[in-house]
Amino acid sequence: MLKGNYSERVAWWYGIYKNHAAESQPNVLVGFREILSGNLSDNVILSRVPLTALGQVTVGSIWKNGICQSGVDFDTHDFEIDFRRDGWRFTSFEHAFINGTEPPYPQHMHRLKFTADKNWLIEFKLSSGGKAGACKLNCVTSLGLL
Repeated sequence: MLKGNYSERVAWWYGIYKNHAAESQPNVLVGFREILSGNLSDNVILSRVPLTALGQVTVGSIWKNGICQSGVDFDTHDFEIDFRRDGWRFTSFEHAFINGTEPPYPQHMHRLKFTADKNWLIEFKLSSGGKAGACKLNCVTSLGLL
């Protein structure tokens, strides 16, 4: 599905790739992190993936030589989120950097290629409060939830 021969890597982050060709399919820029000796590399490798294939290249899917091999077994949690206008907001690392505000989350928790990443996240307030106080979703990821 993905082009190229490469070592094992995990889909890590989604971003928008502006395709300037007329009547062409939109692409998503997927950030992958290599898996070296069973550990995640800090290096993020960006690949263009057609928007229509995004459902197959989910965050946590593990790829080698263009084929999905497996996936990360993430913990799942249920949250009650507030969809009212004051229950959510858009945020990004770039927006936080420009405005001198707190980033969406500490970068050491989920490393990205760019510390001032331009991709937007939707931050929902949690009705229950919770330890984090908010649930944050990459806006491109949320396309798969619609």
